Amino acid sequence: MKMKAIYYFDEKTRRLIGSDVIADDAAVPENATLIEPINDDQTGMYDPTWNGVKWVGITQEQWENEHKDDPQPDTPKPAPTPEQMMINQLGLRVAKLEQQSKEGA
Repeated sequence: MKMKAIYYFDEKTRRLIGSDVIADDAAVPENATLIEPINDDQTGMYDPTWNGVKWVGITQEQWENEHKDDPQPDTPKPAPTPEQMMINQLGLRVAKLEQQSKEGA
């Protein structure tokens, strides 16, 4: 069965909201198009919006400005340094010795 890609846009904002693959003989929904949201140079778009004829994107600078206050993903914590690991080991030894001291007293 032959298939075709469709690209959905929000009916109010006209912004891209997703894509799907449907049968080649299936009707394209009113809030979708067969036109791929890419630039003339075949690169992706920032926040593509459907204008009824083609997708229109914004510049990277505009996108970054609009999203500057978005929450950022958690940055992974760096691995502990050898010194931090040694301090942890010493702390565990002290705790173990204190526990043994309490049990022996």
